[in-house]
Amino acid sequence: MSNVRTRVRNNILWIILDSPPHNALNVLLLNQLAASLQKAVLQAPKLVVLSSTGEDAFCSGFELPPDGPALQELHEAAHTVDVVFTKLHQHGIPSVALIKGCTYGPGCELASLCDTLIARNDASFRMPAENARLFPSASTQRLPALLGPQGFEDLMRHGDTIDATTALDRGLVHQVLPFAHFLQESEELLVMLSIVGLTS
Repeated sequence: MSNVRTRVRNNILWIILDSPPHNALNVLLLNQLAASLQKAVLQAPKLVVLSSTGEDAFCSGFELPPDGPALQELHEAAHTVDVVFTKLHQHGIPSVALIKGCTYGPGCELASLCDTLIARNDASFRMPAENARLFPSASTQRLPALLGPQGFEDLMRHGDTIDATTALDRGLVHQVLPFAHFLQESEELLVMLSIVGLTS
């Protein structure tokens, strides 16, 4: 069973995390995500969109079943995803994270690997604890670049959960859309971004 689904519309590649209810990261999901991103590098769509199923969470962290792979394998799988996102940037293929619900820890890291973050107004965010970081460039480059080094350190140290409006004010997300019109307005925005491009 796949934890990641893909579809193409108007030369926009949608990559959808499909492991409800929380879309928590595990080795299988990360490997499938890396494979989907690698296809994007080869196919060069106008835009890559990372989204999720369900209403409650974009991605609320990671899971390690007691009889499952070791933490090291999870880190290795996340590193591969990180590397392929870098390839997307190098090939000039823009990426957008569409965020709704909880986006916590490594989920927040994952969203930050995209060039543009668009949140529904009910989204909430929490930085990864130092011992829960998975994606190397997220906590060393992407999140500090969005929030500012001090802003990132403050949120990480205090473990605060912030809402979408606060995330917009602090620079974590680039746009917040209303709950009632999220699908319609986000798709209109994505079509526009696929035409005019965007800058990371």
